[in-house]
Amino acid sequence: MIQMSGEWQMTCWYLIVLIPVAQLAKMGSLWRAGVRRPFAMVGCSFFWAPWLSLPSWEKRTRLEAGQSKHRLLLVSCGQLAAITAVYVFFIPMIRAFPLWLQSYLAIVPFWLLLEALGGLCRLLWLPSGRLVPTINNRPWQAKHLADFWGRRWNRLIGDWLHQVVFMPLRRQPNTAMFATFLVSGIIHELLVSLPFMLVYGKSIWGLMTGYFLIQYLAIRIERWLQLSAFGKRMLLWIAVLLPVPLVLNCGTLHIFHLGG
Repeated sequence: MIQMSGEWQMTCWYLIVLIPVAQLAKMGSLWRAGVRRPFAMVGCSFFWAPWLSLPSWEKRTRLEAGQSKHRLLLVSCGQLAAITAVYVFFIPMIRAFPLWLQSYLAIVPFWLLLEALGGLCRLLWLPSGRLVPTINNRPWQAKHLADFWGRRWNRLIGDWLHQVVFMPLRRQPNTAMFATFLVSGIIHELLVSLPFMLVYGKSIWGLMTGYFLIQYLAIRIERWLQLSAFGKRMLLWIAVLLPVPLVLNCGTLHIFHLGG
């Protein structure tokens, strides 16, 4: 019988939970879009693609003759090389550090991992003649918290949350925003806290939700204080990075083999 480490068990449980959660999310997106016969109207490709939101999936653009596949290949290969180097050289170095410090040191590797996965997805869909959307949209260029979470970071789940959670409640913006961050926290709890409990028998429930509710409170504070453009950027990075041990916790670090 094959013996897996705790980290690999976490990764397997993460995927086991992710698949049904993703399919349910896709069905919710289709329902919101008014699609009642999904396989006839959308086709199977949407269900095995990593994008959860139908509007996001429909952002695929046709690859024009002048667009270089070689450039996309080089960029994707560069991203994969960078994250490989991180796993080989950097991650083993930080494992001896305290957990809270590992969380901060894993910020850039986690971002690189998302970029590499996004690049790999774009490569896999190139034979279809279409460019799929990127996972992240230059998050370092975000001007404020709503810009970061609503347009820049992790569009796989962000676009779905906007379509399925925020838009139905948009006439009550504060309620819609609170519900969006709350649902995001619950989804992350299912993907991270549940596998952690199943593998280690310990609870980290509430950390993920707490992180996303902090983001909600930070946006409310930003709007209440009517900050300048510089103040908004400062609050953005304080709110996103300072509580990062809550979201890049031991469960997340184990799932993605970033420490812990």
